[in-house]
Amino acid sequence: MNSEPDENFEKEANEAREVDEKSSALAALQVRFGTRDGVSMIPERLGPQEIQWLGCWFMSCGRCGSGCGGGEALEFIAPIFDSKLDLWGRKQLAMASSRRSAIEAFSATLFAHGLHAGLELRKEAKDSATFDELLEVLGHYNHADCSEGTMDQIDPTGFSSTWPQRWLEKLQKLYPSLLLTLNALRRIAVVKQSSAEVPQHPFQLSPPRENRTMPVGLRIFFFAGAIAAGVTPGCSGMPFPFECAPAQVKGCEEENAEENEIPF
Repeated sequence: MNSEPDENFEKEANEAREVDEKSSALAALQVRFGTRDGVSMIPERLGPQEIQWLGCWFMSCGRCGSGCGGGEALEFIAPIFDSKLDLWGRKQLAMASSRRSAIEAFSATLFAHGLHAGLELRKEAKDSATFDELLEVLGHYNHADCSEGTMDQIDPTGFSSTWPQRWLEKLQKLYPSLLLTLNALRRIAVVKQSSAEVPQHPFQLSPPRENRTMPVGLRIFFFAGAIAAGVTPGCSGMPFPFECAPAQVKGCEEENAEENEIPF
């Protein structure tokens, strides 16, 4: 199978910047989080315990409590959803001036998408949604309206455009300590990458082996966004709050390193 990016990616990269301020998703996020009081809910919901739980779930394999394998298992947990994220990442790689800037933009894309997905899930569930419900929705996710396969159908609200990064930068100016939350997520995400270089920017990760795709560890930003939007952490395989889960994850990682294989 040809792994080269579709020619549409290059065409999209040279066109005007997509929907931007016209995005319905941006409007919804701005209403909920666009003020200082609104953005303060993000670090409040993503406190130390929530980030610890998310990090342990994200880094755990299925044998340790139905985890995400550092992002690698998402293609099995939610194959069509993860494929969409992969296409968004490839598009941003084609549009960006450098791999670093593409990674920064993609991280913001995933976080904004997670925030919006969390809001939508809570709306459908009458203002209450669990992490198990989120995983179920992602597992059944399918694009039924993409027969032509164009990027505007795959991303009708423009998450893979430029507005998520600009919007998140505005939130950080409004609430500077939001950087602490984003940096905590970045430090967990880089665990899946090479330890040869530890970047300083909260959205900068070391490049993976395949330079045409995004680091899988970035996917933690989507789940963090969903929790920040009000999705309750904790799932059937790993309840919240937990005890001694970090040691469990470490043991799992050591076992996987010895076996040198993906546990699926």
